[in-house]
Amino acid sequence: MTLACVLLGVASVPADASSAVAANSGLPGSSCTATTDGATFSAPDNGVKTAGLGGDAPAYYEIGAPSGIYAGRAPKGIMLVIHPGGWYRVGREVVAVDGRPMANRWRNAGWQTINIDYRACAQSVHDVLWFMQRVRSLHPNAVICATGASAGGHLAMLLATKRQDLACAISHAGPTDLLALRGSLSNVAIAAFGAKPSPLVNSSPRHHAAKIRARVLLATGKTDPLIPRSQDASFAKTLRSSRRGGYVDVMSLAPGDIWFVHTGISPVALQELRTREDALVAPLLARSGTRLLR
Repeated sequence: MTLACVLLGVASVPADASSAVAANSGLPGSSCTATTDGATFSAPDNGVKTAGLGGDAPAYYEIGAPSGIYAGRAPKGIMLVIHPGGWYRVGREVVAVDGRPMANRWRNAGWQTINIDYRACAQSVHDVLWFMQRVRSLHPNAVICATGASAGGHLAMLLATKRQDLACAISHAGPTDLLALRGSLSNVAIAAFGAKPSPLVNSSPRHHAAKIRARVLLATGKTDPLIPRSQDASFAKTLRSSRRGGYVDVMSLAPGDIWFVHTGISPVALQELRTREDALVAPLLARSGTRLLR
């Protein structure tokens, strides 16, 4: 099994296999099919609800209240948390395993979190938009941001191109230009969004960067084997050239023993990331008027 297959959670298929290419394999011609990929579900803690957005949500979600020293206080804002998974690894199990650590970081910082699942493949875009729209309808004046890792980071940035009322977007090693991807990740993106250039362009945040009004942070490990550092740099250049005065921060995280996304980063890099995330949201909080979702 190749390193890329291990990191993407895709199956290893012999090159000379005569049968059809396995779904989610990362090989040319593979399809995108929903799977939990072995993740297991555990009940959320007492500060988390699984209702409050109405009965028509397209996927599972968890609403987390501020925690730690902020427990019981009005939230600073609302953070949409979008889990990774190659656009096909979905389900409440994945929300529990991969979404909750991201949500807990922001809950401990005083935010309310909406830790969302989404349907697989191209439907993921629709579902992320649905959650944004529903939260906005319930909180017309709240500061709403989005954060995600890998495929979730891509969806957070794509959301920023489609919703000018998104205040900030944070991507941890998310691809910003699907058309420019190569190898296994390119095949996974093609399986999710389509093989022709137009679906990949339509689903690539860099190609729509001029529409972004959110404050943006892109962070990728220096040794990430899947996301070239040129993706973040190219996105930032496009955004800066199309929106003078726009805020975009790009981080290349030093390698180390702490698992991040696709690779390991150093403790110093992780602390610097937290510092820069706090700097990203700081100017937004003075105008926050958020109440807990009930």
